[in-house]
Order: sequence, then C-alpha cells, then structure tokens
Amino acid sequence: MRLFGLYGDGAHELVETLGLIASGITFDKWEPLLPLGIRDVAAITGRAPVEALAAYYAGECPDGCDPDAMDTALRCLQQAVAFFTWLKIIPTLDAQHDDTGRSRRLGENEKGLTALQEFKDERNILRLAYEAADALVETLERHAFPFWTGSERRRRLSGLLIRSKEEFDRYYVIGSHRLFFTLLPMMHEVQGSDVAPVLTRAFLEKIIGGDDWAPAEILRDSAARALALLTMRKAVERLP
Repeated sequence: MRLFGLYGDGAHELVETLGLIASGITFDKWEPLLPLGIRDVAAITGRAPVEALAAYYAGECPDGCDPDAMDTALRCLQQAVAFFTWLKIIPTLDAQHDDTGRSRRLGENEKGLTALQEFKDERNILRLAYEAADALVETLERHAFPFWTGSERRRRLSGLLIRSKEEFDRYYVIGSHRLFFTLLPMMHEVQGSDVAPVLTRAFLEKIIGGDDWAPAEILRDSAARALALLTMRKAVERLP
C-alpha cells in the first residue's frame, strides 16, 4: 500500500503535503517509516478507507466515484500519514548513528534547539497529525463514501443512541470526529451497562428504532445526554 512516491516524486509530494518542511528532504529516509504512519491512521479510521484511497492514488477509481471528493479525502489521508511519520523521524534527524554509538550532528556554526523547544515542536506536529486525521474522518462522513459507510469502523454506530459527532456535541462538546470514533467502544459499554438497565431494553429499542411512541423523544434526549456525559466520565477515568 503506497501513498507517496508511486510516480518517483515522493520527496516533492511530502514537501507539498506538509508545507512546513525544507524542500531538501530525501525520500529514502521516509519511505521505510511511511507504513508506520499509515498504521497510525488506520488505527483511527480502520483499514477500509485507507486501502480504498491508496487504490485511488494508484489510479483505480470505483464506478460512480466523485474525483473531486476522492482527491480531497486522499489529500487529508496523505497529510495525516505524513505528520504521523514525521513524528517518528524528527527525533533522529539531528543524531549521527555509526559503529561508535550515537552522537549529535551539528554543523560548525549551528546551534541545536533546547529540550523545551524540541518538546514544543514535536507537540505541535502531533497536534497537526491529529487535526489532519480529524479532517480525514470529517471528509469521509461528509461525502459518505461507500467504502466508509460500509466499513467495520463506521458500522460500530449501529445500535447507539448517539450516531454522530454533531449529536454528541449537543450534550458535551468534543469538536472532533476522530475523538468521537475513538469513544465508540466506551459508548457501547456505557449504553449497555448504565443506560439500558434504567430504561429497560424494550424502551431503549423503541427509542433507537424511532417508533411512533409519544414519550420516545423526551426519553431519547435524556438518555442521550446521560450516554454522552457518562462516556466522558469513563474516558477521563481511563486516561493514563
């Protein structure tokens, strides 16, 4: 699976994608680590959209696909992969590794960054990586690509009281599609262990199924609020 360098211009593609990096990079330093960056993104979105967009990058366009929408999604994917990969490369860019061990590699008139400056730089790249991943999920949601709506990761929304980031934001603002999909396992857990026993399974199924039942809307709003708030509590409890 390739997202850069397919046409022999990987370094230029990376520079255009990142925008913050010098144009003198060599692709051979990046190429072995790009699969790890792809792995980071696939951990958020699942493999299905990553594989579909990689196939589009290689020249395959499914019947009925919108090239403009696919181009947008591909750019978001490439940017997320590039930033996650950069995080793996940047700590060793200033290091010289040889048979005598590791040493600092600086030019005669160069000064290295302080530890605090390095930390702030890497935290900013991590923030950009997460923002790029969020933009990717937002694009997948907006265009409702079949390879996304039918994916295992997207099908996890089935059976939940809250089925979108926008709906979750009504009760607790997270502002992130990436975070919303990260929370799905905990949402299922909370709905099954805390919400369903209070409402009873029968009432919960009526609410989720959209049955024409007078109290459904009132109960649904209260149950969804409880689901969002209890999910955030569980998420905070499980923070490392």
